[in-house]
Amino acid sequence: MEKLYKEFKSSLKNIALEEIVDLFFFRPISFFCVKGIYRLPVTPNQVSVISMMMGILSGIFFAFGDRKSFVTAGICYAAAHILDCCDGMIARLKNSGSPLGRIIDGWTDYVTSVAAYIGLLLGLYNGSFILPVSSPWFLMIPASFSLALHAMLVDYYRREFMTHGLGNAPTIQEDFLYFSNLLEQMNKSGGKYLTRVMIAFYLGYTKIQMKKNTIKKVYSRDHYNKTNRVLLVAWNLIGLSTHIFVLILAAFLYNPMIYFYYILGFANIWMVVMAVIQVKAQKAIPAKPG
Repeated sequence: MEKLYKEFKSSLKNIALEEIVDLFFFRPISFFCVKGIYRLPVTPNQVSVISMMMGILSGIFFAFGDRKSFVTAGICYAAAHILDCCDGMIARLKNSGSPLGRIIDGWTDYVTSVAAYIGLLLGLYNGSFILPVSSPWFLMIPASFSLALHAMLVDYYRREFMTHGLGNAPTIQEDFLYFSNLLEQMNKSGGKYLTRVMIAFYLGYTKIQMKKNTIKKVYSRDHYNKTNRVLLVAWNLIGLSTHIFVLILAAFLYNPMIYFYYILGFANIWMVVMAVIQVKAQKAIPAKPG
């Protein structure tokens, strides 16, 4: 049992980077799935593709709008995220992770979220829901913007913590330079069109984050870690996995308003509170230009 627990721990990211729902729900299930396929010739990227397909399937079932279809959509969405956790766990256990794999994993999240949201929008029209607004669009549009903003902020502060608090990730500027050079080389050699599109999309996403941090700074690792560890755990309450968990719960209960109360109410209020706290905490950490 102790050996199994150590294996599970080695498959995780740093605990501060993990969301509570991942740590206690999604990743334990994913770990036992990984144990079943670990020795098979399956790559993390192949698992990502299967995860993406399950995410698209969840969107199709959401679109029908009836109770049975919503429950099925919730199961498919849960399976998609469990598999999404599996790819990273396999990469860490096999030590086969790569920067490109990280981009593919990000695209899996993006495609799955878009599919689920489109399906949910259609399901709100097709189902027999009593909504507080005249059109589902008045819920889905602000929810979409909120989800994107929450994911971007949480991803940004996770990345900053990995860079300055753990020292195991390149800075945003270094990452941007690496993938810019890689894309330039791939454009010259031709081929791999889809990969080039994914890298270009990631560069655009990174450029948005770079606007928040235009100056490379050097922090005391211990000081940064101590200051930001608890804050990152708090940020994770509006992370993508938590959004997914709440939507799955809402699907099982056939009550999509549970999700909208979370994302448009709690999560947005929490984001504002955390942003104020984060800015104050960041200013208190001694830093110098890198």
